[in-house]
Amino acid sequence: MHDEVVAALKSGPSVRRLEQSVFDRLAGFFRVRIEEILTTSARKHPLGFTYATDKLSAAMSVRYHLWPADWSMPEAAIAADLHDHSYQLNSLVVGGALMHETFRTEPDREGAFEVLEVEYQDGTSVLRHTGHFLKLLEDTRETHEAGTAYRLRSGQIHRVRAIRQPCATLVLTIHPTTVHAPRVLTPAGTASPGLNPRPLLTAQEIAEARGALSDLFG
Repeated sequence: MHDEVVAALKSGPSVRRLEQSVFDRLAGFFRVRIEEILTTSARKHPLGFTYATDKLSAAMSVRYHLWPADWSMPEAAIAADLHDHSYQLNSLVVGGALMHETFRTEPDREGAFEVLEVEYQDGTSVLRHTGHFLKLLEDTRETHEAGTAYRLRSGQIHRVRAIRQPCATLVLTIHPTTVHAPRVLTPAGTASPGLNPRPLLTAQEIAEARGALSDLFG
């Protein structure tokens, strides 16, 4: 089934609706697979959603993202939700809806945002100041609902918020040959969040995730 995920998400326009039959198979796969790994490898992301990963190769992974019904942005992450990825992101909304914004940046010593680089260490992420500042310009703002797939290039600053919960996405990541450190943008003068644990789910969080899956898929 991973092969069908890759085939469906890797090709096509950057924003598109999948054929209903393809969507139904991928959504069904999401439901089954995240339940299989929920108690063993799913983790809590610093932005407050649940995620799990199947690594397909050194360059490609499939991820499962789930925002519970009562999701809200963690207070510590409110000033640090603008970010990019070191990989190309191909995402399919399988339930709920999200707001997706992309941004252009310009180097500016007096810019309103500072660049922090992300380093991953044993189930945590660490944000480090770089001393580089940027001006931020909104590029796109779109609402994506179940059945919509969208693509984000490596290095593109963006922000995602679940606006109808529960919300879930099936994500294919593709790493380029040359990989840069992921970046997070924070308002200039903001203290770095520092260490961001990405713990395995607690029993309560597992129950909440299962409740969200039930609400989405029955």
